[in-house]
Amino acid sequence: MNLAGVWEFCMDIERKGVKERWYQGVLSQTITLPGSVQENGYGTLTLGKHIKDLNQVYEFSGIAWYQKTVTIAENWRGKHMALLLERCCWETEVWVDDNYLGMQNSLATPHLYNLPELQPGLHRITIKVDNSNQKEDQHIQQQKELEIIALDTDARDLSIHLRTEQNYTKKLNCGGHHIWAGEWNGIIGAIELIVKNHIWLESCDVYADIANTQARIKVVIGNKTTKSCQAKLNFSCTLDSTKNQVITKTVDCHISADYINEFEFYLPMGSDMQLWDEFSPETYSLTLLLTAVEDDEILGDELKTVFGMRDLRTEGKQIIINGRTVFLRGTLECCIFPKTCYPAMDYASWARIYDILKLYGLNHLRFHSFCPPKAAFEAADHKGIML
Repeated sequence: MNLAGVWEFCMDIERKGVKERWYQGVLSQTITLPGSVQENGYGTLTLGKHIKDLNQVYEFSGIAWYQKTVTIAENWRGKHMALLLERCCWETEVWVDDNYLGMQNSLATPHLYNLPELQPGLHRITIKVDNSNQKEDQHIQQQKELEIIALDTDARDLSIHLRTEQNYTKKLNCGGHHIWAGEWNGIIGAIELIVKNHIWLESCDVYADIANTQARIKVVIGNKTTKSCQAKLNFSCTLDSTKNQVITKTVDCHISADYINEFEFYLPMGSDMQLWDEFSPETYSLTLLLTAVEDDEILGDELKTVFGMRDLRTEGKQIIINGRTVFLRGTLECCIFPKTCYPAMDYASWARIYDILKLYGLNHLRFHSFCPPKAAFEAADHKGIML
């Protein structure tokens, strides 16, 4: 279920929301997600006070609360449910109704919360997002000490004043949110309620084995029941450039009563296996279909992923891809997106960036102090760009 759209919202300037149990009530304002507090017109109006910084129209650093009521369908009863929050800034805490689900603070991967079993009907999801600068006072003091040592005596007083003001906008805990990138609060990527059968495909990782013309597949299957069962797993692989099917294969697997089951399989890629590199970025699409039988009930799930066949290694000081020495020609990406002050989250935007890189003969992009979103990796796979 896509949860993008209008959410109830409130800024928690006095940091009293948890104590007052805001997750139990209705928040007083509204906001559109995905998006940030600032681009929705909330925060303090900026008057161009930051020297050498990107100045947003509005500023906000602190806690904001987001809330939405969802309907759990009757046919979801007993199923595995999770809340996915892509690209949060930066620390989130989640409640479903009055139940606290925990805290996450990853800046590189989506925040994923497993939900308790919910009865059909209306349920309230509340998300608390805190983008405050952790250990700010300690960080600022360290910066002051370093600057006093480093600066020339003649210009010391003025330079200390200007550079110290800059440091207040730096975020010790938020990669990519330095003086040239915006400081924002919100959720800017996918916001989804994931609903799966109580036996489901959790993940699939593909590892190229060029020497043996095969792909090693690691599959994780979740089992929310307390029983073991038999299942069939079908693999269907196609070459993206031609849409030709390379292989289809079905295997039997025994799913134990454990919550997480890990399996490893091998797929032969054929004598006409296509390799990935910057000049010929051939990719394959892999579809997994799971069919399990539990208490005479047939349970199914599907998972898709994209991968490339390439051999990456080092020899001395050289990087080797598919037996060929790579000459890295790249540039820097510092999370500079002045219109939004946060990175693009869609495939088309990153494909455009990579097309421009290739016009200049570049083949890699280094991300300074932040991890790009999933869309950036997907576009890089198809454009032949190394990150």
